[in-house]
This record gives sequence, C-alpha cells and structure tokens, in this order.
Amino acid sequence: MKKVSIKEFQRRFPSILKEAPIIITNHNIDYARVYLVGPIKPIKVKPDVVLPENSLEYLKSFPEEDKKEFLAHYFLNERQLDLKVSELYNYCEMHGKQYKNYKAFLRNALSRDFKKKNTGPNEKPISKIIEEHESNI
Repeated sequence: MKKVSIKEFQRRFPSILKEAPIIITNHNIDYARVYLVGPIKPIKVKPDVVLPENSLEYLKSFPEEDKKEFLAHYFLNERQLDLKVSELYNYCEMHGKQYKNYKAFLRNALSRDFKKKNTGPNEKPISKIIEEHESNI
C-alpha cells in the first residue's frame, strides 16, 4: 500500500471524503492509512443557479428586457425579432441542438441577418436620438 499524505488524499479524492464512510488510522500529521468502509456513490455536480440564458426556455419565454436591448442594437422591428426567436427555438427543437448560452446564440443570429446600429463610444444610440427628438417637438 502506497503512503499518501492526508492533504494529497483530500486533493485527489474529495468526493470519497464527502460520500463514503471512511476510517483513518495512524494519525500521523504527514501520513495516514485510509480504509473505505462503505460503498462509493457517484456524485453528480449540478450548478446551484441555472441562468435563464442557459436553457432553451429562454427562447420560449423571451424576456422583455432582452427584447428591448436587441431592438436598440439592431435595425429590426419587434415582429422580425419575434419571428427570429421562434425560428431559432424551432431549429433547436427539431434538430436537438443544445447551446451553453441561448442569448449569445440569438445575438450571433441577429448579427448575421440584421445590421447593427451605430453605438460607438462617441455616438449616441439611435433610441436616445429618437427620444431627444420627440422631447424637443
């Protein structure tokens, strides 16, 4: 049996220490013998919080805040945006596609199909120019 330091054992096998009942003998500071007493159960690590952009439900129930953001950044109307979102949702459903971030997936599709509004560092977004124009009337 190979001697392994306690810290090394903890680093290599953190799941064993959490899930399986163990007995540690030879309480030497540097080394210990570890005996597994019970069966080891596999651990499935799931993230605590699932962001809405990470599931297909993001396209199904497209948030209003994101809709406003995309309408402000691209030359398209609300009907075109809704149509593109439903097309992407149907594509993912039909082909079984899964993506890490559906918001980025939508952003990439919009940038391919529609022109982006000029929002450089020295330029105002089109929506602010329209708001200023309407307030001056």
